[in-house]
Amino acid sequence: MDPLSITAAAIGLTTFCGQAIKILLKFAGESSSVDLTIKSFSDKVANLNRVLKSITASSKDQSILSLAAGTGHEAQHWRDVLKCLGDCRSCIARLVNILEKLESDDGNIFKRARRQLRLSIESGEMAVLRRQILSFTQTMQISLQMLLL
Repeated sequence: MDPLSITAAAIGLTTFCGQAIKILLKFAGESSSVDLTIKSFSDKVANLNRVLKSITASSKDQSILSLAAGTGHEAQHWRDVLKCLGDCRSCIARLVNILEKLESDDGNIFKRARRQLRLSIESGEMAVLRRQILSFTQTMQISLQMLLL
């Protein structure tokens, strides 16, 4: 298991999270009826982003690197973390894709109404993505807590 892979994956994910947060906050500012839902979603992505930054910082620590380079349970844990980061990347990529489609809606007079309609249409998938983001955040937090033991 290469600790550099974990660092690179976490850094890439923070960039994706930043994109999603930016678009979500833009939507929240433009739409009064769904702004609380969008703000809440944005907060969940921001929480994940903070945890990913902590993973990045931790993966640079020499004592952590020695655990990751081992062959026992610690090494398996870090392989699992890397797999989880890959799954998280797929989730965030899908979220950014949906948000960019919503953002590209360029009608003038009905732009806001169409965006809200599309957001409601996508809400089933958005709800799944929201739950996945929460799950990834909790998984990464547990991983960080294990480092402190």
